[in-house]
Amino acid sequence: MIFFIKMKNWFENKSKVMRNLPFIPEAFHSIYLELVEHTYIVKENENWINLIRLNNSIQSRHTCFNKIGRHILILEQGECGLRENFFRANRIQGRLDLNYPFTNVTQVLQFIALASTTDSPPEEIKFIFSDLSRVNTVVILSDISISGSSLAEDCRVLRKLFSSIGIQGRDLLIVAAVCRCTESSAAHLAKYYNDVFVGDELPMSASLRYVDCPVGLHSQRASEVIEITKWFRENLVSEGDIVERMEKVTCDPRFGLWGFGAEGWLLAGEKNTPNNTIPLLWHNPKVQGYIPPFPRTSSRLYEDSKWNIRSAYWQLVERSILCSRE
Repeated sequence: MIFFIKMKNWFENKSKVMRNLPFIPEAFHSIYLELVEHTYIVKENENWINLIRLNNSIQSRHTCFNKIGRHILILEQGECGLRENFFRANRIQGRLDLNYPFTNVTQVLQFIALASTTDSPPEEIKFIFSDLSRVNTVVILSDISISGSSLAEDCRVLRKLFSSIGIQGRDLLIVAAVCRCTESSAAHLAKYYNDVFVGDELPMSASLRYVDCPVGLHSQRASEVIEITKWFRENLVSEGDIVERMEKVTCDPRFGLWGFGAEGWLLAGEKNTPNNTIPLLWHNPKVQGYIPPFPRTSSRLYEDSKWNIRSAYWQLVERSILCSRE
Protein backbone atom coordinates (compact mmCIF):
# COMPACT_ATOMS: atom_id res chain seq x y z
CA MET A 1 0.00 0.00 0.00
CA ILE A 2 1.41 3.39 -0.95
CA PHE A 3 2.07 5.86 1.85
CA PHE A 4 1.04 9.48 1.53
CA ILE A 5 1.10 12.57 3.65
CA LYS A 6 -2.39 14.01 3.43
CA MET A 7 -1.33 17.46 4.51
CA LYS A 8 -0.29 16.21 7.97
CA ASN A 9 1.72 19.36 8.18
CA TRP A 10 -1.41 21.32 7.29
CA PHE A 11 -0.97 23.79 10.09
CA GLU A 12 2.61 24.48 8.97
CA ASN A 13 1.45 25.08 5.39
CA LYS A 14 -1.77 26.85 6.27
CA SER A 15 -0.16 30.25 6.76
CA LYS A 16 1.38 30.12 3.28
CA VAL A 17 -1.90 29.03 1.70
CA MET A 18 -3.90 31.60 3.66
CA ARG A 19 -1.70 34.37 2.26
CA ASN A 20 -3.10 33.54 -1.18
CA LEU A 21 -6.73 34.09 -0.20
CA PRO A 22 -6.69 37.88 -0.84
CA PHE A 23 -5.93 37.10 -4.50
CA ILE A 24 -8.91 34.74 -4.78
CA PRO A 25 -12.62 35.68 -4.71
CA GLU A 26 -14.15 34.99 -1.31
CA ALA A 27 -16.71 32.65 -2.88
CA PHE A 28 -13.85 30.29 -3.80
CA HIS A 29 -11.99 30.32 -0.48
CA SER A 30 -13.63 27.18 0.85
CA ILE A 31 -13.09 25.01 -2.24
CA TYR A 32 -9.56 26.36 -2.67
CA LEU A 33 -8.65 25.21 0.84
CA GLU A 34 -10.40 21.88 0.26
CA LEU A 35 -8.40 21.18 -2.91
CA VAL A 36 -5.15 21.94 -1.13
CA GLU A 37 -6.10 19.85 1.89
CA HIS A 38 -7.04 16.85 -0.27
CA THR A 39 -3.81 16.95 -2.29
CA TYR A 40 -1.69 13.88 -1.67
CA ILE A 41 1.99 14.45 -1.11
CA VAL A 42 4.06 11.44 -2.10
CA LYS A 43 6.78 10.71 0.45
CA GLU A 44 10.28 10.55 -1.02
CA ASN A 45 11.63 8.22 1.66
CA GLU A 46 9.25 5.45 0.55
CA ASN A 47 11.27 5.13 -2.67
CA TRP A 48 13.76 2.93 -0.81
CA ILE A 49 11.10 0.32 -0.05
CA ASN A 50 9.80 0.43 -3.61
CA LEU A 51 13.28 0.04 -5.11
CA ILE A 52 13.74 -3.19 -3.14
CA ARG A 53 10.30 -4.36 -4.21
CA LEU A 54 11.05 -3.57 -7.85
CA ASN A 55 14.35 -5.45 -7.80
CA ASN A 56 12.71 -8.54 -6.29
CA SER A 57 9.90 -8.44 -8.85
CA ILE A 58 12.27 -8.12 -11.79
CA GLN A 59 14.48 -10.96 -10.56
CA SER A 60 11.52 -13.26 -10.09
CA ARG A 61 10.41 -12.77 -13.69
CA HIS A 62 13.74 -12.33 -15.49
CA THR A 63 16.48 -14.72 -14.42
CA CYS A 64 19.08 -12.77 -16.40
CA PHE A 65 18.72 -9.99 -13.83
CA ASN A 66 19.97 -12.18 -10.97
CA LYS A 67 23.54 -11.38 -11.91
CA ILE A 68 24.20 -7.73 -12.79
CA GLY A 69 26.81 -7.50 -15.52
CA ARG A 70 27.76 -5.65 -18.65
CA HIS A 71 24.86 -7.16 -20.55
CA ILE A 72 22.45 -5.19 -18.33
CA LEU A 73 22.15 -1.40 -18.44
CA ILE A 74 20.38 0.29 -15.53
CA LEU A 75 19.33 3.90 -16.10
CA GLU A 76 17.16 6.47 -14.39
CA GLN A 77 14.72 8.67 -16.23
CA GLY A 78 16.13 11.95 -14.96
CA GLU A 79 18.97 13.11 -12.75
CA CYS A 80 17.50 12.29 -9.35
CA GLY A 81 19.92 9.75 -7.90
CA LEU A 82 17.40 6.93 -8.26
CA ARG A 83 19.92 4.61 -9.97
CA GLU A 84 22.46 4.92 -7.16
CA ASN A 85 19.73 4.38 -4.58
CA PHE A 86 18.61 1.27 -6.48
CA PHE A 87 22.10 -0.23 -6.16
CA ARG A 88 22.37 0.71 -2.50
CA ALA A 89 18.88 -0.35 -1.45
CA ASN A 90 19.40 -3.80 -2.97
CA ARG A 91 23.07 -4.10 -1.96
CA ILE A 92 24.04 -4.86 -5.52
CA GLN A 93 27.78 -5.38 -5.85
CA GLY A 94 29.79 -4.33 -8.85
CA ARG A 95 28.17 -1.00 -9.58
CA LEU A 96 31.63 0.57 -9.77
CA ASP A 97 32.48 -1.94 -12.51
CA LEU A 98 29.71 -0.38 -14.56
CA ASN A 99 31.42 2.99 -14.44
CA TYR A 100 29.90 4.41 -17.60
CA PRO A 101 29.84 8.18 -18.18
CA PHE A 102 26.03 8.15 -18.07
CA THR A 103 23.31 7.31 -15.57
CA ASN A 104 20.14 8.39 -17.37
CA VAL A 105 18.46 8.02 -20.73
CA THR A 106 19.37 11.46 -22.09
CA GLN A 107 23.06 10.94 -21.30
CA VAL A 108 23.05 7.62 -23.15
CA LEU A 109 21.55 9.29 -26.20
CA GLN A 110 24.19 12.00 -26.03
CA PHE A 111 26.94 9.41 -25.76
CA ILE A 112 25.64 7.36 -28.71
CA ALA A 113 25.44 10.53 -30.79
CA LEU A 114 29.01 11.49 -29.85
CA ALA A 115 30.46 8.06 -30.49
CA SER A 116 28.58 7.64 -33.76
CA THR A 117 29.38 10.99 -35.33
CA THR A 118 32.99 11.54 -34.21
CA ASP A 119 35.57 10.50 -36.81
CA SER A 120 38.29 9.46 -34.38
CA PRO A 121 36.90 8.99 -30.87
CA PRO A 122 39.33 8.16 -28.01
CA GLU A 123 39.96 4.49 -27.24
CA GLU A 124 37.98 4.77 -24.00
CA ILE A 125 34.94 5.94 -25.96
CA LYS A 126 35.36 3.09 -28.45
CA PHE A 127 35.54 0.60 -25.59
CA ILE A 128 32.33 1.83 -23.95
CA PHE A 129 30.59 2.03 -27.31
CA SER A 130 31.58 -1.59 -27.97
CA ASP A 131 30.33 -2.49 -24.50
CA LEU A 132 26.96 -0.92 -25.24
CA SER A 133 26.57 -3.04 -28.36
CA ARG A 134 26.54 -6.15 -26.12
CA VAL A 135 23.72 -4.91 -23.89
CA ASN A 136 20.62 -7.09 -24.11
CA THR A 137 18.62 -5.74 -21.15
CA VAL A 138 17.87 -2.14 -20.22
CA VAL A 139 16.05 -1.15 -17.03
CA ILE A 140 14.73 2.40 -16.84
CA LEU A 141 13.97 3.56 -13.30
CA SER A 142 11.42 6.28 -12.57
CA ASP A 143 10.16 7.66 -9.28
CA ILE A 144 6.63 8.45 -10.49
CA SER A 145 4.56 8.07 -13.66
CA ILE A 146 1.04 9.40 -14.03
CA SER A 147 0.28 9.41 -17.76
CA GLY A 148 3.31 7.41 -18.96
CA SER A 149 3.93 9.70 -21.94
CA SER A 150 7.47 10.71 -21.03
CA LEU A 151 8.62 7.19 -20.15
CA ALA A 152 7.05 5.84 -23.33
CA GLU A 153 8.98 8.37 -25.41
CA ASP A 154 12.20 7.39 -23.62
CA CYS A 155 11.67 3.77 -24.64
CA ARG A 156 10.81 4.59 -28.25
CA VAL A 157 13.88 6.75 -28.80
CA LEU A 158 16.25 4.46 -26.89
CA ARG A 159 15.12 1.43 -28.87
CA LYS A 160 15.55 3.28 -32.16
CA LEU A 161 19.03 4.53 -31.31
CA PHE A 162 20.18 1.17 -29.99
CA SER A 163 19.14 -0.36 -33.31
CA SER A 164 21.45 2.16 -34.99
CA ILE A 165 24.44 0.50 -33.26
CA GLY A 166 23.39 -2.97 -34.29
CA ILE A 167 21.03 -4.07 -31.51
CA GLN A 168 17.80 -5.13 -33.12
CA GLY A 169 14.48 -4.72 -31.34
CA ARG A 170 13.83 -8.42 -30.89
CA ASP A 171 17.16 -8.86 -29.09
CA LEU A 172 16.76 -5.95 -26.69
CA LEU A 173 14.68 -6.26 -23.54
CA ILE A 174 13.65 -2.85 -22.18
CA VAL A 175 11.98 -2.84 -18.79
CA ALA A 176 10.26 0.02 -16.97
CA ALA A 177 10.61 -0.01 -13.18
CA VAL A 178 8.43 2.69 -11.60
CA CYS A 179 8.31 3.37 -7.87
CA ARG A 180 4.80 4.83 -8.07
CA CYS A 181 2.49 4.57 -11.04
CA THR A 182 -1.16 4.98 -11.99
CA GLU A 183 -3.08 2.09 -13.48
CA SER A 184 -3.57 3.99 -16.74
CA SER A 185 0.15 4.78 -16.99
CA ALA A 186 1.12 1.13 -16.50
CA ALA A 187 -1.27 0.12 -19.28
CA HIS A 188 0.20 2.78 -21.59
CA LEU A 189 3.80 1.77 -20.84
CA ALA A 190 3.00 -1.88 -21.60
CA LYS A 191 2.53 -0.85 -25.25
CA TYR A 192 6.19 0.23 -25.49
CA TYR A 193 8.17 -1.78 -22.93
CA ASN A 194 8.79 -5.51 -22.89
CA ASP A 195 7.80 -5.51 -19.24
CA VAL A 196 6.57 -3.02 -16.65
CA PHE A 197 7.10 -3.24 -12.88
CA VAL A 198 5.38 -1.00 -10.35
CA GLY A 199 6.39 -0.56 -6.72
CA ASP A 200 3.14 1.05 -5.58
CA GLU A 201 0.02 2.03 -7.48
CA LEU A 202 -1.19 5.60 -7.12
CA PRO A 203 -4.86 5.71 -6.05
CA MET A 204 -7.33 6.84 -8.65
CA SER A 205 -9.16 8.76 -5.92
CA ALA A 206 -6.43 11.41 -6.29
CA SER A 207 -7.99 12.32 -9.66
CA LEU A 208 -10.85 14.81 -9.80
CA ARG A 209 -12.47 12.70 -12.53
CA TYR A 210 -12.63 9.58 -10.36
CA VAL A 211 -15.96 8.84 -8.75
CA ASP A 212 -14.51 8.37 -5.26
CA CYS A 213 -12.55 11.63 -5.16
CA PRO A 214 -14.06 13.56 -2.20
CA VAL A 215 -13.79 16.91 -4.01
CA GLY A 216 -14.01 15.54 -7.55
CA LEU A 217 -16.26 16.13 -10.50
CA HIS A 218 -18.68 13.50 -9.21
CA SER A 219 -18.92 15.04 -5.75
CA GLN A 220 -21.21 17.72 -4.35
CA ARG A 221 -18.39 20.23 -4.81
CA ALA A 222 -18.12 19.62 -8.58
CA SER A 223 -19.58 22.96 -9.69
CA GLU A 224 -17.25 24.84 -7.32
CA VAL A 225 -14.22 22.94 -8.62
CA ILE A 226 -15.13 23.76 -12.22
CA GLU A 227 -15.70 27.42 -11.42
CA ILE A 228 -12.46 27.96 -9.50
CA THR A 229 -10.32 26.25 -12.15
CA LYS A 230 -11.95 28.41 -14.82
CA TRP A 231 -11.40 31.52 -12.73
CA PHE A 232 -7.75 30.64 -12.11
CA ARG A 233 -7.10 30.04 -15.83
CA GLU A 234 -8.78 33.27 -16.89
CA ASN A 235 -7.31 35.52 -14.21
CA LEU A 236 -3.97 34.15 -13.00
CA VAL A 237 -2.52 32.69 -16.21
CA SER A 238 -0.96 35.43 -18.33
CA GLU A 239 -0.02 35.43 -21.99
CA GLY A 240 3.31 33.67 -22.41
CA ASP A 241 3.08 31.77 -19.10
CA ILE A 242 4.19 28.15 -19.16
CA VAL A 243 0.58 27.02 -18.78
CA GLU A 244 -0.48 28.89 -21.92
CA ARG A 245 2.53 27.63 -23.87
CA MET A 246 1.83 24.04 -22.86
CA GLU A 247 -1.76 24.40 -24.03
CA LYS A 248 -0.40 25.35 -27.45
CA VAL A 249 2.32 22.69 -27.57
CA THR A 250 -0.03 19.91 -26.47
CA CYS A 251 -2.90 21.32 -28.58
CA ASP A 252 -5.11 20.85 -25.54
CA PRO A 253 -6.91 23.93 -24.13
CA ARG A 254 -7.95 21.83 -21.13
CA PHE A 255 -4.39 21.85 -19.78
CA GLY A 256 -4.90 25.16 -17.99
CA LEU A 257 -7.86 23.68 -16.13
CA TRP A 258 -6.94 20.06 -15.44
CA GLY A 259 -3.22 19.66 -16.19
CA PHE A 260 -1.47 17.36 -18.65
CA GLY A 261 -3.81 14.57 -19.75
CA ALA A 262 -6.81 16.52 -18.38
CA GLU A 263 -7.41 14.03 -15.55
CA GLY A 264 -7.27 16.69 -12.83
CA TRP A 265 -4.78 15.06 -10.47
CA LEU A 266 -4.30 16.24 -6.89
CA LEU A 267 -0.76 14.94 -6.45
CA ALA A 268 2.46 16.56 -5.30
CA GLY A 269 5.91 15.32 -4.43
CA GLU A 270 7.95 16.61 -1.53
CA LYS A 271 10.41 18.12 -4.03
CA ASN A 272 8.33 18.71 -7.16
CA THR A 273 4.81 18.59 -8.55
CA PRO A 274 3.94 16.79 -11.80
CA ASN A 275 2.29 18.79 -14.58
CA ASN A 276 -0.58 16.25 -14.52
CA THR A 277 -1.71 18.02 -11.35
CA ILE A 278 -4.16 20.89 -11.82
CA PRO A 279 -2.23 24.16 -12.46
CA LEU A 280 -4.22 25.82 -9.67
CA LEU A 281 -1.96 23.95 -7.25
CA TRP A 282 1.46 24.44 -8.89
CA HIS A 283 1.46 27.36 -11.35
CA ASN A 284 3.37 30.45 -10.22
CA PRO A 285 1.46 33.41 -11.71
CA LYS A 286 2.91 36.84 -12.36
CA VAL A 287 1.18 38.21 -9.28
CA GLN A 288 3.45 39.56 -6.58
CA GLY A 289 2.80 37.87 -3.27
CA TYR A 290 1.00 34.78 -4.59
CA ILE A 291 2.82 31.52 -3.80
CA PRO A 292 1.47 28.27 -5.29
CA PRO A 293 0.71 25.62 -2.63
CA PHE A 294 2.88 23.03 -4.41
CA PRO A 295 5.31 24.79 -6.81
CA ARG A 296 6.52 22.95 -9.87
CA THR A 297 10.17 23.07 -10.89
CA SER A 298 11.48 21.33 -13.99
CA SER A 299 14.52 21.50 -16.25
CA ARG A 300 12.16 21.20 -19.22
CA LEU A 301 10.63 24.62 -18.66
CA TYR A 302 12.01 27.45 -20.77
CA GLU A 303 11.28 31.15 -20.99
CA ASP A 304 10.97 31.19 -24.77
CA SER A 305 8.33 29.54 -26.94
CA LYS A 306 9.87 26.09 -26.56
CA TRP A 307 8.33 23.93 -23.85
CA ASN A 308 9.80 20.45 -24.24
CA ILE A 309 13.12 21.08 -25.95
CA ARG A 310 14.15 17.47 -25.29
CA SER A 311 11.93 16.14 -28.06
CA ALA A 312 13.51 18.43 -30.65
CA TYR A 313 16.97 17.55 -29.34
CA TRP A 314 16.33 13.83 -29.70
CA GLN A 315 15.17 14.31 -33.28
CA LEU A 316 18.43 16.10 -34.00
CA VAL A 317 20.42 13.26 -32.41
CA GLU A 318 18.51 10.67 -34.44
CA ARG A 319 19.19 12.50 -37.69
CA SER A 320 22.88 12.88 -36.84
CA ILE A 321 23.31 9.16 -36.16
CA LEU A 322 21.34 8.05 -39.19
CA CYS A 323 23.30 10.41 -41.44
CA SER A 324 26.58 9.08 -40.08
CA ARG A 325 25.48 5.53 -40.99
CA GLU A 326 24.70 6.38 -44.62
